[in-house]
Amino acid sequence: MYVIDRKIEGMMADVELDWLYEQATKCKVIVEIGNWKGLSTSALLEGCSGTVFFVDPHEHSLSDPLDVSYFPQLAGPDGRLRVRNEMLTNLDKYIKAGKAFFIEARSIEAAALLRPVLQHRSPDMVFIDADRSEEHTSELQS
Repeated sequence: MYVIDRKIEGMMADVELDWLYEQATKCKVIVEIGNWKGLSTSALLEGCSGTVFFVDPHEHSLSDPLDVSYFPQLAGPDGRLRVRNEMLTNLDKYIKAGKAFFIEARSIEAAALLRPVLQHRSPDMVFIDADRSEEHTSELQS
């Protein structure tokens, strides 16, 4: 049974985290685009029997009103580093176990990095918890 780690900050509801966990139980390889501090990533990692690659540059648009209100922690001089380090601390046990691999890059750059890694084994699941615009997701597919 999956126990949600609510000490990890995030916006997902328990029902969404439970769904992610259940989907992950059917997977050996998962790619997550956007992970903030690792709440959804931890649900995926708890369910997945294999490997989770997770991607986040921890650079949000501070000109976007939603980002300014939800991501004020990024605004300080070392805000990005603090958020990144908190995420790494939250997921440390999975990283040390070789189950989780962090790619600190924008999605399009991460897609290029992952192409050769996953050329012989497609991911069972790609979870996009980042920019979901048609323009952005079509760039990832090319």
